[in-house]
Amino acid sequence: MKEIKLKPPIWKPLLALLLNLSFVILGLYLLWVKGVNFAWFTIALFGTGTVLSIVQLIPNSSYLIIGSKGITIKTLLQTTKLEWKDIQGFYTKKILFSNLVMIQFSDSFHGKYLSVKVDSMLTSRENTLPGNYGKSADELCEILMKYKNYFQ
Repeated sequence: MKEIKLKPPIWKPLLALLLNLSFVILGLYLLWVKGVNFAWFTIALFGTGTVLSIVQLIPNSSYLIIGSKGITIKTLLQTTKLEWKDIQGFYTKKILFSNLVMIQFSDSFHGKYLSVKVDSMLTSRENTLPGNYGKSADELCEILMKYKNYFQ
């Protein structure tokens, strides 16, 4: 099986950028035209969101690589590599309004997943993937299980 690289859809950071920019513009309007002092808070908060949205648009700032040795998860500031032996399995779970793929870690895994030590997780030894990378949760879970079963 060939290594695959999945990237999140681009419309989400574009929508976030548009919304954040509109609130920054509203804050600037409130500050300069109306003289409202709390507008600085709006500008700072949504200005930070604007910068994060722009960073997400940079190519290769976020992806999931599924290969023969395991999976590599890249988010804004970090990269996490998990070998197939570290993963017990995958399943889908509805969290709020979206279905996400859950990772079940094996009992022998004592490393970190996205900078959280797995041993110190409050729930059982499981966590979610950061997103579904343009696939449905069921489709992504099926791909991950197929690769895990093939290479382990």
